[in-house]
Amino acid sequence: MKKETSEFKKRLMFLKGEDLYYLAYNSLVMLKEFECDTIETALLDYTKIAFLLEFVADNRLVDIVVAGDKSEGKHVTHNCRRLQAAYTQGLMRKHIIYRLMFALERKGLVSLQMNNNKGVVAVWMNNNKLPQGYFETELYESEVQNAKVIKKIHPRIRTMNLDTLLTRLYTDNGVQVWRV
Repeated sequence: MKKETSEFKKRLMFLKGEDLYYLAYNSLVMLKEFECDTIETALLDYTKIAFLLEFVADNRLVDIVVAGDKSEGKHVTHNCRRLQAAYTQGLMRKHIIYRLMFALERKGLVSLQMNNNKGVVAVWMNNNKLPQGYFETELYESEVQNAKVIKKIHPRIRTMNLDTLLTRLYTDNGVQVWRV
Protein backbone atom coordinates (compact mmCIF):
# COMPACT_ATOMS: atom_id res chain seq x y z
CA MET A 1 0.00 0.00 0.00
CA LYS A 2 2.86 2.36 0.84
CA LYS A 3 4.40 1.92 -2.63
CA GLU A 4 1.07 2.70 -4.31
CA THR A 5 0.73 5.85 -2.19
CA SER A 6 4.17 7.14 -3.16
CA GLU A 7 3.53 6.39 -6.85
CA PHE A 8 0.23 8.29 -6.62
CA LYS A 9 1.99 11.27 -4.99
CA LYS A 10 4.57 11.35 -7.77
CA ARG A 11 1.85 11.34 -10.43
CA LEU A 12 0.31 14.37 -8.74
CA MET A 13 3.63 16.14 -8.25
CA PHE A 14 5.28 15.58 -11.63
CA LEU A 15 4.67 15.07 -15.31
CA LYS A 16 7.06 12.12 -15.35
CA GLY A 17 8.23 12.49 -18.93
CA GLU A 18 8.50 16.26 -19.00
CA ASP A 19 9.27 17.61 -15.53
CA LEU A 20 12.90 18.73 -15.39
CA TYR A 21 13.05 18.36 -11.60
CA TYR A 22 11.89 14.76 -11.89
CA LEU A 23 14.37 14.06 -14.69
CA ALA A 24 17.18 15.72 -12.73
CA TYR A 25 16.41 13.77 -9.57
CA ASN A 26 16.19 10.47 -11.43
CA SER A 27 19.44 11.24 -13.25
CA LEU A 28 21.16 11.85 -9.92
CA VAL A 29 19.63 8.68 -8.45
CA MET A 30 20.97 6.77 -11.42
CA LEU A 31 24.47 8.25 -11.09
CA LYS A 32 24.46 7.43 -7.38
CA GLU A 33 23.30 3.84 -7.83
CA PHE A 34 25.72 3.26 -10.72
CA GLU A 35 28.44 4.65 -8.40
CA CYS A 36 29.45 7.40 -10.82
CA ASP A 37 31.09 9.70 -8.31
CA THR A 38 34.59 10.28 -9.68
CA ILE A 39 36.12 10.74 -13.09
CA GLU A 40 37.45 7.18 -12.87
CA THR A 41 33.96 5.77 -12.27
CA ALA A 42 32.09 8.18 -14.54
CA LEU A 43 29.19 7.16 -16.75
CA LEU A 44 30.75 7.21 -20.19
CA ASP A 45 28.41 8.97 -22.59
CA TYR A 46 25.77 10.95 -20.75
CA THR A 47 23.30 10.33 -23.62
CA LYS A 48 22.69 6.86 -22.15
CA ILE A 49 20.76 8.65 -19.41
CA ALA A 50 18.00 9.57 -21.87
CA PHE A 51 17.29 5.88 -22.47
CA LEU A 52 17.89 4.66 -18.92
CA LEU A 53 15.51 7.18 -17.35
CA GLU A 54 12.49 5.27 -18.62
CA PHE A 55 13.71 2.13 -16.87
CA VAL A 56 14.46 3.93 -13.63
CA ALA A 57 10.97 5.47 -13.65
CA ASP A 58 8.97 2.38 -14.65
CA ASN A 59 9.01 -0.96 -12.81
CA ARG A 60 7.23 -2.65 -15.71
CA LEU A 61 10.12 -1.96 -18.08
CA VAL A 62 12.59 -3.36 -15.58
CA ASP A 63 10.40 -6.46 -15.23
CA ILE A 64 10.41 -6.91 -19.03
CA VAL A 65 14.20 -6.75 -19.17
CA VAL A 66 14.56 -9.12 -16.21
CA ALA A 67 12.14 -11.60 -17.82
CA GLY A 68 13.80 -11.07 -21.21
CA ASP A 69 16.94 -12.72 -19.88
CA LYS A 70 14.89 -15.89 -19.27
CA SER A 71 12.46 -15.80 -22.21
CA GLU A 72 14.88 -17.28 -24.77
CA GLY A 73 13.70 -15.13 -27.66
CA LYS A 74 9.96 -15.25 -26.92
CA HIS A 75 8.86 -11.62 -26.90
CA VAL A 76 5.32 -10.70 -25.97
CA THR A 77 3.80 -8.09 -28.28
CA HIS A 78 2.65 -5.67 -25.56
CA ASN A 79 6.09 -5.82 -23.94
CA CYS A 80 7.68 -4.95 -27.27
CA ARG A 81 5.28 -2.04 -27.68
CA ARG A 82 6.10 -0.76 -24.19
CA LEU A 83 9.83 -1.04 -24.90
CA GLN A 84 9.40 0.63 -28.30
CA ALA A 85 7.61 3.54 -26.60
CA ALA A 86 10.43 3.80 -24.05
CA TYR A 87 13.01 3.81 -26.84
CA THR A 88 11.13 6.54 -28.71
CA GLN A 89 10.88 8.58 -25.49
CA GLY A 90 14.63 8.21 -25.06
CA LEU A 91 15.26 9.48 -28.58
CA MET A 92 13.03 12.50 -28.00
CA ARG A 93 14.57 13.15 -24.59
CA LYS A 94 18.21 13.27 -25.76
CA HIS A 95 18.20 17.04 -26.30
CA ILE A 96 16.55 17.62 -22.91
CA ILE A 97 19.21 15.52 -21.18
CA TYR A 98 21.89 17.51 -23.00
CA ARG A 99 20.52 20.75 -21.55
CA LEU A 100 19.86 19.19 -18.17
CA MET A 101 23.39 17.83 -17.75
CA PHE A 102 24.95 21.19 -18.59
CA ALA A 103 22.54 22.93 -16.20
CA LEU A 104 23.47 20.47 -13.43
CA GLU A 105 27.13 21.08 -14.21
CA ARG A 106 26.65 24.86 -13.88
CA LYS A 107 25.06 24.22 -10.47
CA GLY A 108 28.07 22.07 -9.54
CA LEU A 109 26.00 18.92 -8.96
CA VAL A 110 27.69 16.93 -11.74
CA SER A 111 30.91 17.17 -13.68
CA LEU A 112 31.27 16.56 -17.40
CA GLN A 113 34.37 15.76 -19.38
CA MET A 114 34.88 15.06 -23.05
CA ASN A 115 36.54 11.72 -23.71
CA ASN A 116 38.50 12.46 -26.87
CA ASN A 117 39.37 8.79 -27.45
CA LYS A 118 35.73 7.73 -27.59
CA GLY A 119 34.15 11.01 -28.70
CA VAL A 120 31.63 11.05 -25.84
CA VAL A 121 31.04 13.17 -22.76
CA ALA A 122 31.45 11.41 -19.42
CA VAL A 123 29.38 12.47 -16.40
CA TRP A 124 29.79 11.90 -12.67
CA MET A 125 28.08 13.24 -9.59
CA ASN A 126 29.70 15.66 -7.17
CA ASN A 127 28.54 14.14 -3.87
CA ASN A 128 30.05 16.94 -1.80
CA LYS A 129 27.78 19.50 -3.52
CA LEU A 130 24.53 17.70 -2.69
CA PRO A 131 22.73 18.56 0.55
CA GLN A 132 23.14 16.10 3.42
CA GLY A 133 20.42 13.44 3.23
CA TYR A 134 19.46 14.32 -0.34
CA PHE A 135 18.70 10.72 -1.27
CA GLU A 136 17.12 9.74 2.04
CA THR A 137 13.45 9.75 1.09
CA GLU A 138 10.97 6.94 0.67
CA LEU A 139 9.26 8.78 -2.17
CA TYR A 140 11.88 7.65 -4.67
CA GLU A 141 12.50 4.15 -3.32
CA SER A 142 11.09 2.48 -6.46
CA GLU A 143 13.46 4.49 -8.69
CA VAL A 144 16.41 3.52 -6.51
CA GLN A 145 15.41 -0.15 -6.66
CA ASN A 146 14.93 0.00 -10.45
CA ALA A 147 18.41 1.50 -10.89
CA LYS A 148 19.88 -1.24 -8.70
CA VAL A 149 18.19 -3.96 -10.75
CA ILE A 150 19.40 -2.46 -14.05
CA LYS A 151 22.93 -2.27 -12.65
CA LYS A 152 22.72 -5.88 -11.46
CA ILE A 153 21.56 -7.07 -14.89
CA HIS A 154 24.19 -5.00 -16.70
CA PRO A 155 27.09 -4.48 -14.28
CA ARG A 156 29.26 -2.77 -16.93
CA ILE A 157 26.58 -0.19 -17.71
CA ARG A 158 28.91 2.71 -16.86
CA THR A 159 31.49 1.78 -19.48
CA MET A 160 29.44 0.18 -22.27
CA ASN A 161 28.84 2.34 -25.29
CA LEU A 162 25.40 3.60 -26.30
CA ASP A 163 24.96 1.08 -29.11
CA THR A 164 25.67 -1.83 -26.76
CA LEU A 165 23.27 -0.43 -24.17
CA LEU A 166 20.50 -0.09 -26.75
CA THR A 167 21.14 -3.63 -27.94
CA ARG A 168 20.97 -5.05 -24.42
CA LEU A 169 17.87 -3.13 -23.35
CA TYR A 170 15.89 -3.07 -26.58
CA THR A 171 17.15 -5.25 -29.43
CA ASP A 172 17.68 -8.28 -27.20
CA ASN A 173 14.06 -7.89 -26.09
CA GLY A 174 12.56 -7.78 -29.57
CA VAL A 175 12.64 -4.07 -30.41
CA GLN A 176 14.27 -2.86 -33.59
CA VAL A 177 16.44 0.19 -33.04
CA TRP A 178 18.47 2.35 -35.35
CA ARG A 179 21.91 3.71 -34.75
CA VAL A 180 21.72 6.93 -32.74
